[in-house]
Amino acid sequence: MKTIADIYSFGIIMTELSSDFPPYFNKNNVEETAFDSSICDKLRPDFGKGTLEIYKSLANKCMDANPKKRPTTIELFNIIPY
Repeated sequence: MKTIADIYSFGIIMTELSSDFPPYFNKNNVEETAFDSSICDKLRPDFGKGTLEIYKSLANKCMDANPKKRPTTIELFNIIPY
């Protein structure tokens, strides 16, 4: 389970790098009560303006609500040029 959560976290970090803001920074306190359940639903952090679609696609795959649909660490290693 730890690796699955790490992949999700990697997707979150990708949104932070794209937007220069912490995840969910623009959500107000009223929404905080639904925050935990929304992570498993469809709520995702915003990307910065001008972020490439290929970048957003990878980040969204990492944050997929279904952990089995997230890429593995090996897949990420093969996708991301180093």
